[in-house]
Amino acid sequence: MNPVAVTHAELTDDVVTLTVASISYLRVGYHAEVQGIGAPYDGQHILTAVITTPTVIDGVTVDVFTVEYAKNHANVVGSDVDGRITPRCTWIGESDVTDFLGFLPDTQPDEAWLTMCTETANDFCSRRRWENGYSDLLNHVPSPAVANATVLYAAGLFRERGSIDSFSSFQEMSVTGTLAGSMGQIMRLLGLMRPRVA
Repeated sequence: MNPVAVTHAELTDDVVTLTVASISYLRVGYHAEVQGIGAPYDGQHILTAVITTPTVIDGVTVDVFTVEYAKNHANVVGSDVDGRITPRCTWIGESDVTDFLGFLPDTQPDEAWLTMCTETANDFCSRRRWENGYSDLLNHVPSPAVANATVLYAAGLFRERGSIDSFSSFQEMSVTGTLAGSMGQIMRLLGLMRPRVA
């Protein structure tokens, strides 16, 4: 999902409150990454509140949008900031991918690559469904088929590391007879690339 601008930040009694430009894609329970504000705000957090407060400014009532998350830290006085918050999809986890692959990574670089592939698959699959008109929650996978597609994509990305031609092809139609294209199956499971019904 696209990042949302953060204009004000404060931390009181272990609760961070961020003033944001919009709450359209932010929900309680979503994982979100805060960037560009600095310590102690930046990082990945789980949203605990999403609030709309009607506020009178210069005689006009406007909605002020805020989000909150827990942060065990000393109080920080509120200040204007120029940051962003980006909701993150959490449809699948690394354990889903390792269950599919049938093994656990045995080195730190492999673990880091697995994490990156899992996050990329969550982002790619949720974004493609959103672009095609679905309005899914980012913290709850919409169906087993979508979960399967997301795992297939993550596993394919993981296996592509160091491979020239022996694992998944991400072409929608396989070019050669020896490679089996995974992308067509992934798109079908995501419910994409199908005719629209009037």
